[in-house]
Amino acid sequence: MLTPARFYKEHTTDVPLFDDRLRKVIAFALDRPFAALFDIGCGRGTLIEALRAKAPEASYTGLDVSEESATIAASKGIKVVKHDLAEPLPFDDGSFDVVVFGEVIEHLFDPDSALDEIHRVLKPGGRLIVTTPNLACWLNRILVPAGFQPVFTEPSARRRYGFYLKVFGQNSNLVQGHIRVMTTTALLEFLRDRRYSIERVVGYKFHVLEKNPIANVVDGFFSRIPTFASGVVVNAQRA
Repeated sequence: MLTPARFYKEHTTDVPLFDDRLRKVIAFALDRPFAALFDIGCGRGTLIEALRAKAPEASYTGLDVSEESATIAASKGIKVVKHDLAEPLPFDDGSFDVVVFGEVIEHLFDPDSALDEIHRVLKPGGRLIVTTPNLACWLNRILVPAGFQPVFTEPSARRRYGFYLKVFGQNSNLVQGHIRVMTTTALLEFLRDRRYSIERVVGYKFHVLEKNPIANVVDGFFSRIPTFASGVVVNAQRA
């Protein structure tokens, strides 16, 4: 049987690109001073590396379930914990000023418990920055009526089905383990229900579409509308 630990041992899913999403996460993180930042799903440490260069006085901790990614991040001098979010976080209450939860929530069977744990390890008034693909993005509003599988979703843990359009990056057979792809409105309601207040929401561009000039322009336009954007970045506060 395929377990999460085995899946992410065989599938390295982080994208170490300084893309539109990452730039917006950095802008949110640096919006005000912080002493301790926790990057859940840190991958190879791309975000922490960028933040350390801009705010070197802060402390940084990363977490990833992939042993390969965690090892690469640790080789860069980053404090990394290899941990499965199915278990409680190994930190005391109120340990961090900022938690970044980037491109992780869509991978979790139980995102409710993960957000509860993040709430616990955040300091009162601490900030949570969440990013995730948008199920109701402009592209899926075209693909689904035409009978195609919506981007960011996966009906199988072994291979991709229903993807045919190379121009939209659908030809790849890379399975990333997406099981909780949400709309922007569902994500905001979910966060509020888990005791987070929403400060700001912005869309981000899908890095795959940047390779196609026309798709990139369209994606850039819709990134200004969070409910239509390819993905969203949410800046929330621990209530």
